[in-house]
Amino acid sequence: MPFGEDATCELEASFPETDIAPISIDKSKGVILGDETTGMSINLGIYCTNSTVERELALNLDLGIHAVANVTWDNFVYWLELSEVKCLSAVATSPTELNYHNW
Repeated sequence: MPFGEDATCELEASFPETDIAPISIDKSKGVILGDETTGMSINLGIYCTNSTVERELALNLDLGIHAVANVTWDNFVYWLELSEVKCLSAVATSPTELNYHNW
């Protein structure tokens, strides 16, 4: 169902359990999220509602994410730098009819 101009949406993320360690640390690179070939498994659910429709799942994304995070801090102030960011093997499903555009 199209949600229209008064739609509000929420994002829920979950990390399915896998046999592959999702996070590793490399002294020269930093914190590595996911493997470069398969990524760290993540499930993103986008839930939408409007004045006539109760909150419902609009879109579900299952994908793998790979990134290298370099975190530094000083006096309780933190900085995060992400590099080599990749989204791998994304599968999108939707129980509702969306106006989909393949860009």
